[in-house]
Amino acid sequence: YNLDTAIVNVYGIAAPSINANATEGYMPLWVKFTANTQTPVRTYEWNFDNGDTGNQRIEQSIFNEERYFTIRLKVQ
Repeated sequence: YNLDTAIVNVYGIAAPSINANATEGYMPLWVKFTANTQTPVRTYEWNFDNGDTGNQRIEQSIFNEERYFTIRLKVQ
């Protein structure tokens, strides 16, 4: 009787990082955002904190208010 085993380690989706072509400037400020991930992604959910949302890996948004914006990206 012979027996062999194998160990398989499965990871979830790695946290994304966001690259922006500008992080400050004068109104109106157009910014292009790129999602960078180390694992395959099925969906992107962007929230630009200005009423805009997006669902592509690369998105852009315009900012017309003088304030800080918190950009959020959820991937699955």
